[in-house]
Amino acid sequence: MKHLRRKSEFEDKLVDLTNYAPVMTKDCEGLCDRKVSMTPEGPVIICDGCMRIVMDNRK
Repeated sequence: MKHLRRKSEFEDKLVDLTNYAPVMTKDCEGLCDRKVSMTPEGPVIICDGCMRIVMDNRK
């Protein structure tokens, strides 16, 4: 199967997850701005408003 995007496009969009609180360690502040960040290990849903990881689907 051929990839539709170049690998460099994924590397440009990598988000530094160390700035976000781990799952279930911080409560929602009601300022939600959620987005999905694709990592090499799998997708991670992050909230830029609360600066926390909402759901971690990495293996």
